Amino acid sequence: MTDDTYTTRRARTRDRLAAVDADGLVCFPSRNLQYLTGFNEEPGERHFLLIVPATDPATLLVPELYGEQVRSETDVDDVRTWADGDDPREAARDVLDEHDLRSGRLLVDDTMWARFTQDLRAVA
Repeated sequence: MTDDTYTTRRARTRDRLAAVDADGLVCFPSRNLQYLTGFNEEPGERHFLLIVPATDPATLLVPELYGEQVRSETDVDDVRTWADGDDPREAARDVLDEHDLRSGRLLVDDTMWARFTQDLRAVA
């Protein structure tokens, strides 16, 4: 698939978010993340999130060790990394703040593990 495929899918997702009165979507390594980025990753113990605001381009928040790989294998322009010594919840809070998603209606991938859902709830 071309990079345009994933860009188009994320644009349609943003349109759908607006249609259901949601401010954003957060995906976890799953078919949903792969569908929207082309990047296939198995769920793991580290925070690996795709944040799709209804009005802004998407952001991928990934462990530092995945940074270069994700940048080379996706067309997502905004790839943020966090180091093992960092608190990934703070990085997630920063991204949510930048897109004004902390107080809005945020949809969460239904495959997301409870640990990550609770961390999002805590920072949002």
